[in-house]
Amino acid sequence: MPENRNNTVHASFVSFLESKGMRETYERKAILQTILEMSKSFDYSSLADSLKSRGEQICRATIFNTLSLLIDSGILRRQHFADGQINYELTAQLPSGNQLHLLCTSCGKISDLRNSQIIRELRHMKFGTFLPSYLSLTVYGLCSKCQKKNRTKTLQESIQLNLFK
Repeated sequence: MPENRNNTVHASFVSFLESKGMRETYERKAILQTILEMSKSFDYSSLADSLKSRGEQICRATIFNTLSLLIDSGILRRQHFADGQINYELTAQLPSGNQLHLLCTSCGKISDLRNSQIIRELRHMKFGTFLPSYLSLTVYGLCSKCQKKNRTKTLQESIQLNLFK
């Protein structure tokens, strides 16, 4: 993310904290900085690992509390997937706040598809009296790596069955 956008996001977070009578702590700043350096959506574990690799020793509760503050401030969005996985993503990285997720049901890998025709179509749909804030669509299936693994496994099983006839 460009440096000026990082500064804008940081200033927005500080302003949000001040409006709530809270202060920017070293830990909150380190967490936000780490998130700003991540190039895609992330889960708690990858954030905690990134913080640890930077030499930060921040407790689990502080990380979760800061994630909640970042969500409340509108800087982050929490994504819940059907398999129970929870990911976080910077709203500043989302074009128009809308996106399409591709989730592999075998390995759990999540890919983001930006600017898809489906999202463009959905964005212009009317939902009666319901006013949507943003759109997030998840398509479940097999990634190319798992497809290849399944083809290889099926081929090996077929060969074994033929050997024992």
